[in-house]
Amino acid sequence: MTIKVKMLIVLLLSLLFLSGTDLRASAYEQEFVVRPEPILARGAGRLDLRFSIQHAKVTFTLSDDPGFIAKILVRYDNEALAPVLSENFQAGVFSAEFSSGTSNEQNMAAPLHDWEIQIGNYDLETDLTLDFEGVQANMDLGGMPLTKLVVNLKGAQAKLDFSEPTLLTMRNLIITCEGTFFQATGIGNTGFETFQLEAAGSSIDFNFNGSYAAGDYNADFKLNGSSARFTLPATAGALVVNRPANRPLELTGGGWSKEAPIPPEGYKTDDYEDLESRINLVLESTATSILIKREGMNLHYQLSY
Repeated sequence: MTIKVKMLIVLLLSLLFLSGTDLRASAYEQEFVVRPEPILARGAGRLDLRFSIQHAKVTFTLSDDPGFIAKILVRYDNEALAPVLSENFQAGVFSAEFSSGTSNEQNMAAPLHDWEIQIGNYDLETDLTLDFEGVQANMDLGGMPLTKLVVNLKGAQAKLDFSEPTLLTMRNLIITCEGTFFQATGIGNTGFETFQLEAAGSSIDFNFNGSYAAGDYNADFKLNGSSARFTLPATAGALVVNRPANRPLELTGGGWSKEAPIPPEGYKTDDYEDLESRINLVLESTATSILIKREGMNLHYQLSY
């Protein structure tokens, strides 16, 4: 056997090993479909959707189909990993919670489940809660009628996109990260009224691009032992208030007006008062590196420790 053939075999075996569960068919499949008709027939005015998933690969995609609210396909290899659906109706709110099964023989290096979640075309006010641990997630929530989104990530790798504006203004956007790599884009398409983030030991990359109506958009971030990058659009004025627990702020670039000279409590763009949309970002940080950049301009400041 030639050296080239041996190398090819080794490479193929390596690919099979690294791909893990992706190259073999799962032993079990289970599908859930949430349809609007029975929910509306019971007089529901709001929807509470919850996903509690551990050690899985998760994808959220959008669909133009008005025949369902959500369609969930779960693949797994052990009966103990069977997903569970819990439903409840109370005070005009229909609740549906999807939970992943657990196993005593969890392989922390590879996903144990594969969740494919489609979001249909519907207009019922929705609160969405995502509790993910040890999850690899790729999610597009654009176009959903979200009024509240809660995301709790632990030991996860996640990408979140709002590829198009949400149907309703999101009153609350709440994210908690622990030991997580998290990227989010199109945040402006949510129309968020309040945005709260708590991150510990995580890497955060948020792009606030999107469609902004006139008004103030308030974000309150608490960062501990993390690295963070925030990209702000040039179409909205920006006010950044930083309250570091250990190191002062280093300001570079031009175009920021300092509000308070000592300590540097806040910086805002020169066009802050002129633009109808304004992003107000308040940061509390400990042992954290932060970079804030405004799109289309040589305008940024950076904290580095």
